[in-house]
Parts: sequence; structure tokens; C-alpha cells
Amino acid sequence: MPGTEQNNKDNRFSRNFGSLINRMERKHRAYMDECMRPYKLNGRMPTYIIYLDKHPGSSQDAIANHYVLDKCTVARSAKRLETLGYIRREVNEADRRQYDLYLTDKGRQLLSYIRQCQNDWSARFTGVLTEQEQDTLIGLFERLVEHVTENP
Repeated sequence: MPGTEQNNKDNRFSRNFGSLINRMERKHRAYMDECMRPYKLNGRMPTYIIYLDKHPGSSQDAIANHYVLDKCTVARSAKRLETLGYIRREVNEADRRQYDLYLTDKGRQLLSYIRQCQNDWSARFTGVLTEQEQDTLIGLFERLVEHVTENP
């Protein structure tokens, strides 16, 4: 049957690629959750703090769109971050259904620790790769993301 060998290769690549990406994400999340446990943060909360440092006043929708996440998930996390004192939410004057999010002093103080945890993970993750392999890997992922972004 023509193409069967190629289909098997494609299916194997797709299965392995997806599985490996999923496993790396789970390992990364477990590592970050352990780092953030003393601060009662988990999941993507540290990522939101870093995003808000770079984009103060962003809406919950902007975060959801940037990370391709469900808006309700981001809203729950934002509420939790507010309760913990890491961010403050202000009603957007132009659209009262929206909240603008800002880091508090407590949130800003946590930034260096979050970045250190991420750097430690990166060193652990890339420690087995040469610098050239790291550049190649990043280039390949950027190319894949660009392709699926342009061709949804």
C-alpha cells in the first residue's frame, strides 16, 4: 500500500514528539511547583508574575491569549495571586468587566527567586546539550511554533 511506511513514520513521530514534550512540561511543572511550595504558588502562577513584571496593567484576557489558556483558569489564578498578596487587580476603566493586573511589592520581591528556579531548571535541562545543540533545538522549536501559528 503506497504511503503506508511514511504514514507509520509520521504517526510514530507525532506520538513520540507529543509524549516527550508532555513529559518535559510535567517535569518542569513538578520542579517549579516544588520550588514555589513555600510561597503557596503552583501551576502557571510564577509565569504570570513574570509576565506582569514585563507587562504591568495587563488584563487577565491578555495573559490567557499570550499563553493560549482558558480565561477562567487565568481568572482563578489571578484571584489566588491577589489573595496571597502577589498582585492587585483593578477594574479596567474602559471595560468594567475586565481587570488590569499589577504586581505588588511582595510579588516583585519574589521575581528573583522565580527566575533563579527557572534558571536552575534550564541548567539542569540543557546540561546534557552542547551550546550548538541548544541553539539547534531552540531554532527547531521556533520554526515549528511559527509554522503552526501561521497554519492553524
